[in-house]
Amino acid sequence: KSPTKTDQELKLRAHNVFAPRAVQLPEALKELIDDLRDRPREHISPNAKELVKLQPLAANRAEKDGFDIIQDKLLYERAYRSTTGQLLEPVVELNLSPQYRPPHNFSEYPDTKWMEKPVPDRAFGYLTRTDFERAPSIFQSRDLAFTPEEEFVLNQLGPLCEYIHAPFFTCQWKACRNGGTHYAAQLQAARDGATIVNYLKLLSRAALPSQEIDITRVCHFSMTCDLATAYVYLHWLNPSDEFTGSPTYEMQVIKQTFLNSESQVLELRRLLRNLSDWAFEVRLPWIKSLLAA
Repeated sequence: KSPTKTDQELKLRAHNVFAPRAVQLPEALKELIDDLRDRPREHISPNAKELVKLQPLAANRAEKDGFDIIQDKLLYERAYRSTTGQLLEPVVELNLSPQYRPPHNFSEYPDTKWMEKPVPDRAFGYLTRTDFERAPSIFQSRDLAFTPEEEFVLNQLGPLCEYIHAPFFTCQWKACRNGGTHYAAQLQAARDGATIVNYLKLLSRAALPSQEIDITRVCHFSMTCDLATAYVYLHWLNPSDEFTGSPTYEMQVIKQTFLNSESQVLELRRLLRNLSDWAFEVRLPWIKSLLAA
C-alpha cells in the first residue's frame, strides 16, 4: 500500500524535514539566490522558444512521455559542459543511499516510521571515474571533476549514490493530465534534498570537525514540474529552529515558471545555467578543499 501524503509529511517531520513553509531565509542564502536568478548570460539559447512550442504536446501525455518531449529544452542538454570544462552528468531515477537521510527523532515521533528511500526522477552531478573508465571513447579526461586521490577520500565516507558524485540539482516530475500535483512532488523533493544536504553536512563535519557548517555550501537545488508549470527550490540546513532549537532541513521556492511563456522559460533557463556555473566554480572547489583537509 502506497503511503498517503499525510503519512509522507509526518515521516518528513519526524526527521525535521519540511516542505516549503514560512521560515526566514539567512542573508547569505538570499544573496546566493539573487545572484543565480539575476546574473545575465552572454548568449540566449533558442531552446526556450522550442520548449513553448512543445509544451502543449507534453502536457497531454503521461509523466514519462511528456518529460521525454521537453527535457532537453528545459534542463541541461546531454553532454552539457561547465564553464570550467567538466561534464555535467545526468542520471534517471537515482537511488540515494538511505544512510544519509536526516536522523529520525524517535523521542517525539516514536510510532512514525522512517521516511521513504529518496529517489529523484532526474539528478545532475559530477562524473565518476568508474563511468569514465567504462566508456573512455565517449569521455575525455577533462570531463572528470576529481582526481583518483580525491575520489578515494570522497568514497571513505561512503558513497551517496552510484554513477555521479554529490548531485547539486534533482528533479521530481508529475503529469497534470493524470492528476499529478506539485504538492506530491514537493514531498518527494524535500526527502531528496534533505538527504543530499545531510550528506554534505557530514562530509564537511568529517573534514573540518571544529568549524561551523557553511550553509551556502551544503545547500541543494531541485525542481518539480507537472508539464505545465515548474518550480525551483532551495534546500538548506537551518542550524537551529527558532521554536525547538534543533537543526531542521528546509525547502523554499525560489522560482515559479509557466512553461507556455517564453519570457519565463528564458528566466528559468538562465537560473539553471547560472546554477551549473556555481556548481563547478564554487561548490566543486569547496568539496575539493574538504578532501584535501
